[in-house]
Amino acid sequence: MWAVRVLIDGECASSSTFATNTNWPQVVAVSDYVDMRGKAKPLAFPPFHRTVLSRRDWDIADDLGRIKVLISEGFQTTERSGVHFQPVRNVACFSFHPAPVGKQDQGL
Repeated sequence: MWAVRVLIDGECASSSTFATNTNWPQVVAVSDYVDMRGKAKPLAFPPFHRTVLSRRDWDIADDLGRIKVLISEGFQTTERSGVHFQPVRNVACFSFHPAPVGKQDQGL
């Protein structure tokens, strides 16, 4: 099986598992969070942290303001509490650092 996790500011915002024979690409558009009606909330961009603009260092492992997409392979286990994904290894991690676009941000 495959697992895709979307981490926003270092916290898992969305997680999905897929069978090995799944057709790619897959769209991950909803978070693991639900609203008051029990409906999944859409994924949202993290807030922009202006402090990242003035930093002189850059660390790929930094979580602040980052969207990371982690793809793992593993297998499914069944326990009393339900079905779980057991990761074996991380295959890829994509890290994005979005920036705001608009008239109010032209002075950056």
